[in-house]
Parts: sequence; C-alpha cells; structure tokens
Amino acid sequence: MASNAARAHASAGRQNPAVPRPLPQSVVDRGHRYGIAQRVQCLTLQVEGFLWKDIEAKTDVKQSAQSAIKKRAFQRGFRPEQDPRILEHYVEDGARSGRPKEITSEIEQRLLDSNSADRSGREKSSEVLAYECGISRSSALRILYKHSLSSVKPTRKPGLNLHQRAARLAFCLAHQSWTLEDWKRVIWSDETSVILGQRRGTVRLWRRSGEAYEKTCIRQRWKGFSEFMFLACFS
Repeated sequence: MASNAARAHASAGRQNPAVPRPLPQSVVDRGHRYGIAQRVQCLTLQVEGFLWKDIEAKTDVKQSAQSAIKKRAFQRGFRPEQDPRILEHYVEDGARSGRPKEITSEIEQRLLDSNSADRSGREKSSEVLAYECGISRSSALRILYKHSLSSVKPTRKPGLNLHQRAARLAFCLAHQSWTLEDWKRVIWSDETSVILGQRRGTVRLWRRSGEAYEKTCIRQRWKGFSEFMFLACFS
C-alpha cells in the first residue's frame, strides 16, 4: 500500500511539475529569488497590516525575506505615512561589485610586452609567459586570446644582403607602372625546399593576424649543403 501511494505521488509530480518563476536577463540567479512584482505586493500587504503567514500564502515570500524587503525599503526612503506609493528603487536588487579581479591590467600588459619584445619573446610558450607573470597557464591563454594572439608558424623569408635588397627595390620601381597585360607575358615561378635532418613546423610563435611580416615574426632562411630546392613555373 505504501509503495503504491509513493508511486502515485511521484506520478502526480511528473504530471504537474513545479513551474519556475521567470528570471529577468539582468538578474543573476542566486537560488531562491523573488520578482519585483512579488516584492511590491509583499511590501504593500505588510503596510496594510497583514500577518506574515497570510502574506506568504498570497505571495510565496518567506518570513525572513519579508522582513528583508521591508527593511531595505525603509532604508531607501520609503515612508508609507507620507507617501504610500512604492517605487521600484525601494525593492530592486542592490548593485554588487562582484569578485575582484586577480589579474590586474599591469600584469596583463607585462605579459603582452614580454611576448612582443623580441624574437625569443614571440616563441615563448604560454607556460613560460604565465610563470614570468606569476599567473596560471589558463589565465595566460585567456589574455593572449583576448588580444587576438594566435600560436602560428613563423613567416619564412629568404635572407637578403644589401646588394640583393637594392636589386629588388630597383626592379619594383622599374615595373610599378606595368598593366595586367604586361604581367600576363611573364612566366611565374615558385620554389620549395627539403632540408635533411630537420623537421619543419616545430617553431611556433604568438602573433596577431596582421603581424606576419613584423621583424620579430620573421625567420630568415639561408641555403646550405643539406637543403634541396625544387622549382616550378607557370604562365
């Protein structure tokens, strides 16, 4: 009999589940809560002299919460004998400062400066950056991602001496007025290299999307005896 009654009670609970009260988007859910309308109704009934039991039956506001609502309203200037109107300011939640930030703006800037200072700074891992600033790795990653920094391969460019740089600049200046038809008569070439005893992609650094050609993000590539070049052309 007892088990049948328990099953019937559970079945009734499933058929008629408790409907939670709606929570405004700007209100943080901290467990048991009361809406503005409930608080206004509760305060009105208290001013009218209703007992706390009757108020709880009508508004579902507990006795302790009733006292807190009334106390807060009077602290904020509610005087029913002078003005019976209840302003929203009397019953709304007070501003909360929240948990103080453990990572200050100075720590955040120090991490960014350490990353962008030079070549070795760009290649520092999130663990190293976190250790230098005295924060956790997850906090360091959060700062890096916040400032749009990503861990990518460095930009590879051939090393050029002064003579080669001057020759390239002269070529660009001599052809800056060429049209599309002029460039169609050019055979384009590209090349790739295979280096013996070296694995590509092992070096990574932190940079933003527009910093690919920053000096600290470029690694020069010099030809050696262990490197094979493959050339291809198209027109």
